[in-house]
Amino acid sequence: MPISEKNRETLHDKCPLTFSGLLNALDGVSSTDGQIFILTTNFVEKLDEALIRSGRVDRKIQFPSVDPKLANEMFLQFYPGENDAAADFEHQMTQLINNPEQIKLCMADLQQHFILNRKNAPLIAATEVSDITGSELRRIVEDLEKKK
Repeated sequence: MPISEKNRETLHDKCPLTFSGLLNALDGVSSTDGQIFILTTNFVEKLDEALIRSGRVDRKIQFPSVDPKLANEMFLQFYPGENDAAADFEHQMTQLINNPEQIKLCMADLQQHFILNRKNAPLIAATEVSDITGSELRRIVEDLEKKK
């Protein structure tokens, strides 16, 4: 249920959840047992301040773009012992990260890449980095931008 900064009313007629109800759930009004809520968003700046104020959201963790060394380690998790291919993959990740025009990747993008290539030879997985950042990913990002 999207909530605008100016209007806290339900924006979808069939959704019984109200903004006030969401805040009460996060505050634990109806429950005495400890609960953990994990809130995720790609657009934290669009969230209502009341939703993410201190005391309601105790910890904020940003997932940064791919770190080349972690990419190397993840490569080796999928292809143990393939150190040369992992080093090549790390080099490609470094080049992608240093390109300001490149779409930023997260570790989940890499995991998906490795899952899709798990039956391929390690060198194929290492050389198909362009698949991760190719036109399909650009289309997805463009679609998300249009929905903003």
